[in-house]
Amino acid sequence: MTKKKDIIENKEENENIGLMDIAEIKKHIKPCSFTGLNREDCPVFRALRKETVSPRAKALFIKNENLTNRAEIFYKYCCLCGLCSKRFCFSDMKYLVRKVREYLVESNIETRANHSIAENIKVYGKPYGNKKKIKDIDDFFGLK
Repeated sequence: MTKKKDIIENKEENENIGLMDIAEIKKHIKPCSFTGLNREDCPVFRALRKETVSPRAKALFIKNENLTNRAEIFYKYCCLCGLCSKRFCFSDMKYLVRKVREYLVESNIETRANHSIAENIKVYGKPYGNKKKIKDIDDFFGLK
């Protein structure tokens, strides 16, 4: 039986190898039993109550190599808190999601929001573009 300690040691060994391919990422998901017991530990799942954003769904997407169609879930619906791996999970989901994100970035797979933010930083030097400053909140909302 694989112990959580072994997974963490394995993770640290691979920390310096840089970009992993999907097969290498899948090796790290093997200890997962896909029970879903860690769903309630995930703050994103607790807020949205959607199975598609749960740690189990992310693990299944990795296992089935369904990363490119689900890129938004890995970018947007994980805060990398690591709570999903604290009690029940033998896979380090925080590490796996980070590696999936690296893979997606290196493969030029991004969401529209990611692309827009990157372009705004290049052009304006800030993520939200050249939005004008709000001086008077009442005026902004037309309350004056």
